[in-house]
Formats: sequence, structure tokens, C-alpha cells
Amino acid sequence: MTTLTLVRPLPRPAAGPTGWAVGATAGVASLTMPYVLEPGPVLRLAVAVLVVLQVRLAFAIPAVVARVVAWTRSRRLHAAVCVAVLAASPLVAAGARPPAAGGSPPPAASAAGAEFLAGTTGADRIAHVTGAPATTPVRAYAALTDGTTDAARAAVAIDRLRRAGGFTRATILVAAPTGSGWVDPAAVATMEYLAGGNVATVAAQYADRPSWIEYLLGTGPAQRSAAALVTALRTTIDALPAGPRPRLVLYGESLGAIAASGVAGAADATLLAGLPGGAGRPAPPHTTSIVNADDPVGRWSPRLLLAPDGSGAWLPIVTFWQVTGSLPGALDVPAGHGHRYGGALAQGFVDAGAVASPGAARVAAIARAVDR
Repeated sequence: MTTLTLVRPLPRPAAGPTGWAVGATAGVASLTMPYVLEPGPVLRLAVAVLVVLQVRLAFAIPAVVARVVAWTRSRRLHAAVCVAVLAASPLVAAGARPPAAGGSPPPAASAAGAEFLAGTTGADRIAHVTGAPATTPVRAYAALTDGTTDAARAAVAIDRLRRAGGFTRATILVAAPTGSGWVDPAAVATMEYLAGGNVATVAAQYADRPSWIEYLLGTGPAQRSAAALVTALRTTIDALPAGPRPRLVLYGESLGAIAASGVAGAADATLLAGLPGGAGRPAPPHTTSIVNADDPVGRWSPRLLLAPDGSGAWLPIVTFWQVTGSLPGALDVPAGHGHRYGGALAQGFVDAGAVASPGAARVAAIARAVDR
């Protein structure tokens, strides 16, 4: 005789209007509190709805936990797992097949890299802005397709830098790119102006996705790529013959700022701009960090859900979604606001010790040239 074990379902917590009432209050607060960057009415309403739903979800957690526990005790879960495994088997097998003979053609060269290389500031332009003699800067870039590992791409970038004469310049600037491989042209041009063209800039791509996707997937690839390039460059510079050697300067913006901060100790100077979650917090060791007061990227952090960041008014859940709602418009503002740093980087590089100060008048002239 088979013995059947009866499982009594767990009681469900009584549902009440409390969650919706608190959520509605928080939603109204999100409509009245100021934003980091004011969004349009549609986005503002969407943020209010998200606030209401998240607060209601927080109140529903006990009931959700009870249902999950009840589900794990049922045979339906085991059946669902079996179905999922059987359904995924053909996909796994297809992914394990070797590529067909000949394969597909390699992807085209990085568009971000091509833009970076084409944007080199001419010596005549530098001399016109600074009022001093200038030389033509050097740039080198390693695309994602130039190697299968960070070390391989770093080696390619350094080889191209060497062949372009980069190690004869007074300064080598490592620009940590964003998730798509893009390097802010304003940052590189600013350093080229400040150095009178006596600078070589190098970057290595580590991904080809928008920064926000790469950030959510994890910052490891960006940090490993920056570490590989900076470490290899430091070794190469230290191995040069005795005499004047180029200074190693590091710049990172947004996700690139996270990457640069982890290896700043190997550089002679490091400037970070728009470090995610960097507002109201001390700069990472060995770095100078600038964050615009109205940059939502500088304020955004999951911590805002439950704790203030010290840089403005705060309500749990509400402020997080308000800052999130400001992100889409972070670049649709003039330079010097939001997530656009432009000419402000000129003083930033000076403050970081990347170059000796050329004087307030020249710094201001460079800032104006970059912001045009």
C-alpha cells in the first residue's frame, strides 16, 4: 500500500490597502520633488508609476515568499524543470556545433576606433588656440577584433603606439573607453591642447555594447582591459633607456572611470569624469574625480533605493527612480551639464597633475575651443 503524505498549504498573508496607499503617496512625492535633470511629463509619469509599483512590491514580499515556498514543495516544480531541460537540449547542442568550414567573414573594424583615430587635433589648430608652437599628436587604438584577450589587444595597441612614435612624446594618455569602445573626443582633444601636441593617446576596446548594458552585466571586462593596457605600458615605459621618459596619464569617463580607478596607482596622474555613483563621495585613491552637480550618472547607484548619497534630497525608492528617470536626458544638455564634461576637463587635467598649468587664460581658451 502506498502512503500519501498530505502537504497543507501555507496560509497567505491577508492583503490590505496599505501597500497601495504608501505607494501612491510615494508616487505623488516623485511628481513634486525636483529631479537631477528635469525629464518630460511622460517620463515623469512613468517614474511615478514605477515608484508606486515598487513600493507595492515591497509590501507584497511576505506573500511572494509564502507562494515560492509552497511552489518548491509541489511536484509541478520538478515537472517544470524537466520540461525546461528537455526544451533547452536542442539549443545547447546547436551551440556546441563547430562552425561551418570557411566560417563567416570577420566583423568590420571598430567604428568607434575609426572615429577616435580620425579626430586627431592638428598642430595648426593647437597653435591657433593656445598661441604657442605645437606638434601633431599621436593616437593608437586596438579594436575588439584585434585580439581574443585583453593582453593581446594591449600588445597590439602598444605596438601601434610605438610605430607611430608615441614613446617619443612627453606624455602618454590612456583613455579608458565606454562599453561600445567610444572615447570622448573632448577629453582627448583637451589633453592635446594642454600638451601642445606633445602627447600620444592610446585606447583598447573591450566590448561593443552600450555602457549601461555593459555596466549591468558587470564592470569586470572594463577593469581587466584597463589593467592589462596600463600594466603593459608601465612595464614598457620603465624599460626605456635612461633619460627622459613619457609620463603615464590615465583618463576614464562613465564606465571608463570605473575601469581607470582600479589601476590608477600605476599612473603618474589620473582624471575621472562622471564616475557612476561618485557624487558626494571621496575620489578613489590616486585619482582626481569631477562630477557635474546635475549629472544623474554620477548619482545613480542601487544604494539610492535604501540610503542617501549625501548630494541632495532623498526619499527611499523615490530618489532612485527619479535619478534613473533623468538618465535618458543626461547627454541632451549643453557641455558642463549632465553627463557632458567638455571644456571643464581642461582644469580637471591641470588639477590632476596631468600637465603643468599653462595659466588660467590658456586653460579658459582651451575650454572654449573644446565646447564649440
